[in-house]
Amino acid sequence: MQTLRNAATVLILLLLANCAPKPDYIVLLPEEDGKVAVQTPGGGTALLDKPYASATVGQGGDVQTGTASKEEVDSVFAAALAAKPAGTTFFNLYYKPNSLNFTTKSIPELENLFRDIEKRQAAEAQVTGHAYFTGPGEGGDKLALERAQDIAEN
Repeated sequence: MQTLRNAATVLILLLLANCAPKPDYIVLLPEEDGKVAVQTPGGGTALLDKPYASATVGQGGDVQTGTASKEEVDSVFAAALAAKPAGTTFFNLYYKPNSLNFTTKSIPELENLFRDIEKRQAAEAQVTGHAYFTGPGEGGDKLALERAQDIAEN
């Protein structure tokens, strides 16, 4: 009977230990610019300003700093990293003068743009540009509109 009580006590302690809140764990990713300041109501503070700098916030509000490895970040934050959207990418494309045709140097960049779009789960493309037109009248506005329509159709 005593053995059964001891086993039940150990089981209850294990269940309670698994229910205990886990400490907050913060890591600054290497591709992020800037710094992260960690401050707790308990008075703990830390500044994360280097790639993989980490802070663990305990139940009492104390903060322990350290450095995480890439492998640890990939393991601990796998779900969050998978959900992180890809960053903004910029492509500069140039047209031949007064034309809807790209320059020879822009063709590889256009191919890179399409490859980048294919890799993304959800892609939003914003085209920003301008057109110089040599000639009389409002040809520049017309040419810019034609180029934008051409991009939208393709």
